[in-house]
Parts: sequence; structure tokens; C-alpha cells
Amino acid sequence: MKRFILAVILTIPLFVSCEEFVVGGVQPGIIYVSSHKLSVDSSKFNVDIYSHTWDNGIGTISFDGELVEIKNYAFGNSTGLSYISLPSGVSFIGENAFRSSDLEEIELPLSLTDISATAFYDCCRLNKVKIPKNVNYIGNHAFYHCKNLKVIYCEATTPPDCGQSIFSTYSDMKIYVPRESVDKYKKAEGWKQYKNMIVGYNF
Repeated sequence: MKRFILAVILTIPLFVSCEEFVVGGVQPGIIYVSSHKLSVDSSKFNVDIYSHTWDNGIGTISFDGELVEIKNYAFGNSTGLSYISLPSGVSFIGENAFRSSDLEEIELPLSLTDISATAFYDCCRLNKVKIPKNVNYIGNHAFYHCKNLKVIYCEATTPPDCGQSIFSTYSDMKIYVPRESVDKYKKAEGWKQYKNMIVGYNF
């Protein structure tokens, strides 16, 4: 099965075609784009890194086993990291997992259920995010101080439980939620403070 990925390096668009495959039992891994090779510590994942390839700004971190968790600070303060795609099966993103990185775009899998506190705090280049429909919890300040984050898609029909100030408040920010759930979001704890930014959307 092929998955075509739109990757962005700084302000230059780059179209990348990546093919998911399994070799010798190794699961497809995290695909990323960065201006330089990332320094990845295997202790920050719940399974060992199988390979860490690098070619023309595109890297793949593969795992010998199923990856279900991105641990605390796994990619925190990663400069040059502009794009990342997490594999299906990841259900949990730990605290500060991407904090203060140069991340511009991320693809979150449908399997994701929990986004911990400050997971994307201070990702100042992140400009949009799509929160999958199975996410049921977003921790305190998860996307806070992301000054360029102006477009947020939240696919869950039931508003996820959330902590304090999961987003910063910007006048031109839009939070797109299922059209039938607009009133639920505008009344839900943790979401109602963004009621003027919540817009119905047909996913």
C-alpha cells in the first residue's frame, strides 16, 4: 500500500512519495523531514530502534515491534524538524514530546487517543493540525504558545476531555469540528473558551 505524503522544509514545498512496507518483521516507522539528521535516543521509545535511515532530508525511524507510545521529550527541542508522520498503532503522545521543536506539520494516526500536557508547547512554526476522531484526552497547554497555529481540525463528534488552555487564543484562529457537534464543543469544559473560533465542518 502506498501513502503519498506532503512534506514541508522551512518555506519550500517538497512532495515526497513514501511506500510503507514490512521487511523481516520490522514495522513501518516514523517518517520525518528535517534540515539535518536527527539525534534519536532509543530510550525515548517503548521499543528498540531498528534502523535510522537518511537520504536527502528524508529520514525513517523503524522499530522491531509495534510502536504504541511517543514518550516524554522524544523529539523535544529538535531543531530543523519540519515534518513528521506517526505510524498507525501509536495511541499515546507523552508530555513535551515535541515541545519547542521546529515542527511545521504532523500527521497523527487514527489510533491516537491521548495527547499529554505540553506535548506541542512552543512549536512556533506549527501552522495546522488535525486531531483524529479517536482522541479522547488533550492535556494542559498541549498546543499552547504555537503562535502560527491558526487552523485546527478536531474530528471527534464528542469533545475530548481536556486540561487548561490547550490552545493559545488568536483572533484569526479557527477550530473546525463536526458540524453536528458545534454546540457540544461551545458548551464543553475546556472548549467553551474558544466558542467564537469554533466552526462546523463536514469531515
